[in-house]
Amino acid sequence: MNEILRRRLLEAPRDDYRANDPVRCAHGYDDPRDREVVALLSALLAFGKVAAFLPKVEALLERLGPHPRRAVEEFQPHRNLEFYERFRVRLWTGEDIRYLLLNLQGMFERFDTLEDAFLSGARGGRTHRERLAAFARRFYLASPAAITGSGRIPSYYHMLVVDPSKGSASKRWNLFLRWVVRPADGVDLGLWTRVSPRDLVAPLDVHVGRISGLIGLRRRRTLDWRAAEEVTAALQALDPDDPLRFDLPLSHIGISEGCRARYVPRICGACSIRKLCRVYRASRSAR
Repeated sequence: MNEILRRRLLEAPRDDYRANDPVRCAHGYDDPRDREVVALLSALLAFGKVAAFLPKVEALLERLGPHPRRAVEEFQPHRNLEFYERFRVRLWTGEDIRYLLLNLQGMFERFDTLEDAFLSGARGGRTHRERLAAFARRFYLASPAAITGSGRIPSYYHMLVVDPSKGSASKRWNLFLRWVVRPADGVDLGLWTRVSPRDLVAPLDVHVGRISGLIGLRRRRTLDWRAAEEVTAALQALDPDDPLRFDLPLSHIGISEGCRARYVPRICGACSIRKLCRVYRASRSAR
């Protein structure tokens, strides 16, 4: 497995994958402060098929203008209401986005960067999950009155900004952290310098969940935080210092190459990790 996955890592068409990945949005900005904001928004809205949600992310970024960090700092809840009233990504509406931006604005009033905010929850020897949960809770501190007219938080906001302490895989949070923590390599951004790549947890979505199960990186059936830790531990055996460098090439077997978790000759025959896959091996033994 080690040799096959390392070869996969080396041979993966990273430029093609980046073009079909929400991280591409952050690469359109030069200022690290803008990139950090764009990475957060792109990751939190990364739900479902890339072709479905990415145009909505790009429309939001266009509305924020060439300097998203400044736009967040100057955000006014009742400005651009027509745009936000039309905005929708899956269950989320403009109310959810406006409340997110309001909380983000409040965070920048206290912290210079999101890394500072994240590390503020590191006191007392907290685990990565506890630090992430403390970070997520900071996105609930603003009063929603300016958004909803009451103390009511937008209905689906808790699904946009999930609480990792409740056991979900928290894929979108872990995706954001992969982007900003891992060294800049043409895909990931290398924006944060005080969080180690060895502490990251795999962004376990349907694609990584499917692939990891097919090649023996995961046995747990439920795609929750414990399953994400299981996949991460398997990748740490390959590279304890930077286990998530394998995440992009594995996830794009599904995202870009169309893995369906069943034998499809034109897909499986070209797959670079087919020899690890139980579906491919079963198809060969059945002949």
